[in-house]
Amino acid sequence: VYILVSGKRAVGKDFVAAQLCKGMQQSRGLNKRGRCFVRRFADTVKELYARDRNLDVTRLNSQDPQDRDFKESHRAELTKYFRTYLLRFSSPEERVLHVCSKLIQHVRESGGDEDGARGIAWVVVSDVRHAAELEWCKKNLGKVVSVRIEATDAARARRGWAFDVDKDTDATEVALDSYRSFDFTYHNDADGETPVRAWLHDKLLPWIAINLA
Repeated sequence: VYILVSGKRAVGKDFVAAQLCKGMQQSRGLNKRGRCFVRRFADTVKELYARDRNLDVTRLNSQDPQDRDFKESHRAELTKYFRTYLLRFSSPEERVLHVCSKLIQHVRESGGDEDGARGIAWVVVSDVRHAAELEWCKKNLGKVVSVRIEATDAARARRGWAFDVDKDTDATEVALDSYRSFDFTYHNDADGETPVRAWLHDKLLPWIAINLA
C-alpha cells in the first residue's frame, strides 16, 4: 500500500509521515502485515547530489529543526540539479516513469518483496509534488491513498519558513495548488505529536484498515 503525501515547504510532511509510520507500527491490525517504510521520489537524486558534493544526505532529509537552515541552503541548487538530471528524459511521461520506477525499485531492494512482519507492507512517499505522480501511482500501484498536508503561514513560520519568491512560486511548490482529488487533507497547524496522532488514530488509520489492509 502506498500513502502519497504532499504539501508545501514547512507544513510538516516528513513529520506527519514519521508519525504515520509510528502509528502503523503500533497498530496490531496493521503491523502484522509488515513494516512501514518512508521514501521520497527525490531521494535518488538527493543521494547523487550529496555524493557529488561530499554532503551528509541524512541532513538533507532530516526532521531536526537544527538541520532546517542546512536543507534550505541547498534547496535552490538541489532543485536545479534535479531538473538537470531529468533533462536526460525526452518527455514528461518518461520522467514520471523514471522517478516512480526508482522509488519502487528501492522499496523492493529494502524488503518490499518479503512476506510477513519483515517485509514492507506500507510505503509512505512524503514528497509528492505533481499531479502526474499521483495519477501514475493510482493507475499502476493498485492500493493507494493520497494525503495533503496544509498549514497556515503562521504555523510554517514557527517552523522556520519565510516567504521566498523563487522557492515558493516554483512549480515544485505550486503544481498541486489546484488539485482537488486528495483522499484526505490534514491541517497541521498545531505543534507537537498529540494533534496529528489523534487525527491518524481517528481518521486515516481506520480508513486504511477498512479499505486497504
